[in-house]
Parts: sequence; structure tokens; C-alpha cells
Amino acid sequence: MFGINVTCHTRIDTSLKMKTLYGSKSGQDVKVNVAVPVIANPPPQKSALRWFGPMTNASISPSTVSQQNVLYKHWINSSIPIINQNYFGNYTLKYNTIEVITITINAEDVPQVPHNFTGYSYASGYINLTWVSGFDGGKVQHFILSVKDQFRWQEVANLSDPGQGRVVHYESGRLNAGQKYRYQLKSCNIINCSKESPEITITAKGKMDIQ
Repeated sequence: MFGINVTCHTRIDTSLKMKTLYGSKSGQDVKVNVAVPVIANPPPQKSALRWFGPMTNASISPSTVSQQNVLYKHWINSSIPIINQNYFGNYTLKYNTIEVITITINAEDVPQVPHNFTGYSYASGYINLTWVSGFDGGKVQHFILSVKDQFRWQEVANLSDPGQGRVVHYESGRLNAGQKYRYQLKSCNIINCSKESPEITITAKGKMDIQ
């Protein structure tokens, strides 16, 4: 009897369902585990496997290769780090120079705390607040502005997001001149809300303060 050894190049094993769309948070210790089913004989060499993604300097650990239930079927197992929002996007696995598969990792996280939250009183009894919109976590976000009275925080505005990096404006209605107002801000999306921003305190100008 003669044994026949058939050589086949590394390609996706279409007999198994392959997940190509992932959702993830981001952070220093966050990784997305990806298992790619392939057909190959001889088995794929780890040194020839490489992921290409949005960050050219991403430190993706070498993939491991494990055999399925037959000699020519294998799993390529990888862990892709998602350190911050710049790591979301498409990732293509190549064996040498041949594309094996492309996956997409989307953001599914709480939004960032808004940046540069500040304000001033610009007329008798009026306050203007501004902040810069941060990363929305991959979902539509909005901003909740609260003011503290004697006993508790109360929501005074719910504002839409103009887009990351854009400045958001809020103008108060007529307030009590000479009174101090404490404000706090957070971003929210369908997943959850960010931490509150550091609170700011602004004194509403009186008529004698206007020059």
C-alpha cells in the first residue's frame, strides 16, 4: 500500500463557523481572543503568522497553532491587545504574504469623561459652561450636566454630542446674582456613564460686577 501526502496551503476551514465581528472595551490589560479555523498541510508555522491592524506598532503575542480532529485541520489562536480607542478597527491575519481572514473589533465601552470642563459668568445672573467631547465608547453618547443645591445634585441639562474633539456649550437661564453654583458633568451611552468630571464652582455675577 502507498500513502499519499497531499499538500494544501493555509486557508479558512469553511466547514466551521468563524466569528469575524467582535466588541470590546479598551485598557492596558484588555485583549480579544480570536480562534481561526484553517486547513493546512503541513501545519502552519507560528513564525509565518502575523496580524496587521490599525496600529502598526501593536504588540500582538505570537499566535499558537493547535490541531483539530484531523491532521490537516488546525486552530490558529491569537490574543489582540486593545489598549485604547486607536486599536479598534479591522485586523487581517496573514500567513507569509497570503491573507487568511479579516476580522473587525468594535468599541463597546463607556464613554470618556469630557475634557476641559470650565465656565464663567458673563452677565448679571448668567453662567456659560464649555467642555470638549471625548471618545464615545463606540456608541452614541450624550452629556448630563448637574448642579448641586443645598442637599443633592440635580440634573439641569441633557445635551447631545457634536462629535469627538468638538466643543460643547451650555448657557444657564437667569440665576441669582452673587450666588455660587457647583456643577458636575458626565458622558453617557447605551452601555453606561463615565465617571463624573471634577466639579467646578462659579459665582454668578451681579450688576455691580459687570464692567
